[in-house]
Amino acid sequence: MRLDPMARRARALAVGLSIVFAVSCLAVLGYVKYVRVTEHLGSLRGHLHSMEAMAEGDLLSAAQEEDLSSLRQELVGTREDLAAIKAELGPTLTIARFFGWVPVIGGDLAAGQDLLDMGIGFATAGDALFEGLGPVLPLVAGQEDPPSGSGTMETVALATAEGQPHFQLARAEIERAQALREGLSAETLSPKVSGLVDRLDRYLPLLNTGVHALLVAPSLLGADEPRAYLLLAQNEQELRATGGFISSVALLRLSEGRIVELDFRDSYAVDDLSQPHPSAPQPLEEYMLAQIWLLRDATWYADFPSSAEVARELYHLDRGVLVDGVIAADLTAMQLLVGAMEPLELEGYEEEVTAANVVGLMQRYWASPTGEGQTGDWWIHRKDFMGDLLSAMMETLQSDISSIDLGRMGSALQRCLTEKHILIYMADPELSASVSKSGWDGGIRSTEGDYLMVVDSNMGFNKVNAAVRASVDYRVTLESQKASLGRLSVVYDNPSRVEVQQCVQEAAYPPTYQEMMEGCYWD
Repeated sequence: MRLDPMARRARALAVGLSIVFAVSCLAVLGYVKYVRVTEHLGSLRGHLHSMEAMAEGDLLSAAQEEDLSSLRQELVGTREDLAAIKAELGPTLTIARFFGWVPVIGGDLAAGQDLLDMGIGFATAGDALFEGLGPVLPLVAGQEDPPSGSGTMETVALATAEGQPHFQLARAEIERAQALREGLSAETLSPKVSGLVDRLDRYLPLLNTGVHALLVAPSLLGADEPRAYLLLAQNEQELRATGGFISSVALLRLSEGRIVELDFRDSYAVDDLSQPHPSAPQPLEEYMLAQIWLLRDATWYADFPSSAEVARELYHLDRGVLVDGVIAADLTAMQLLVGAMEPLELEGYEEEVTAANVVGLMQRYWASPTGEGQTGDWWIHRKDFMGDLLSAMMETLQSDISSIDLGRMGSALQRCLTEKHILIYMADPELSASVSKSGWDGGIRSTEGDYLMVVDSNMGFNKVNAAVRASVDYRVTLESQKASLGRLSVVYDNPSRVEVQQCVQEAAYPPTYQEMMEGCYWD
């Protein structure tokens, strides 16, 4: 049936009015959402600004110095604003992925949903960490004392054990958010958003290190069962494959976070030569005349788990103790950790110990007071300073943690573990897998492709690596029709101009550390 003209006009008018009404509703709804999103964006900027102001680039210091509840409120507010913005925008975020071509902000639009999900994930992880660390943070901030009869490390061991569900949630959120971050290209984002992502990237390594540390902390601190560790002091001034010659060792026993025993010894004082030792590796026998393999030379393999197993077995042979793990640290690690605790006062020493003077003090107290090398009393006590320093550091951790600069300590630990100044080996397979996953074990990984690794070991009876400057130049020539050609140049320069009468193939112990640094390789 055909409609008359009046009916058609009425119908068209009704349809037009319906469209206008729908568009008006959408416009009103869009305006309302715009207002809401704008409000949340303003609130979000405020939260981010407040956290930046609290932390001054260092959230760990903020946790120590600022009001903890305020910091957490800002973090929760950030998550709520991000979630609200995501809810308001809804399907718009999916459509926005196709608007990457828009000038200036196209990259932000295309990555909008991933950016929001990433921010929500990190904020959720941060809140979970606060929840899990609830009993510990007031102690760290110096606002409370440990429970009566307990030390700080005992409280930390218990709290980290109870907080595992929160730390596992934090790890899951961080891994999810990090996967989103890896899918983003900073070059496509606007300068303002790219700047926010860059700031996040600065915190990520420290955040990852912290979460992994919290996950393994209860077991490492002996919360579940007593643990015994062999601590190896590696001296990179006498370089070896995993970091340095083992100058000193310590047996550390922990139970529920409490230090049960700390026995520090010169590495030469550990050997029980009445026990049958394995033969030394052939190069040690050839160049250092080593007939048997002793603990001080255990860091022979570049793969630290392999060297740690050797050290563990040799210590068991010499001292009758089979440890649960081996932890190695070099002089750089010592400087960084002392820097977070400085100044340290050692009983019986006049100077306060700082990052700036700790290596110099070690070298000074190593020297023979009589000017004669390898006398009986000097030989026994030449490394006492290192043992006294280790005891002072452990005492600070146990009873005065609020005096530690947590921001500096967190950065120091992250750098030490990332740059392999601290290496950790655990005999327990599950703990070993966790440490390996974190990249803290110093293990050499298998790979499908070729790789080049330069490994140095000083077998010259000296500390000359303190002066030697080394450089590596590796160049690859790619040719389409031929095999690629790689050329490696390794250059060593010893600027020492001290004249040596004769380089002799033997262990020599001059009266000063400086003379050890100026020693020569025999030819």
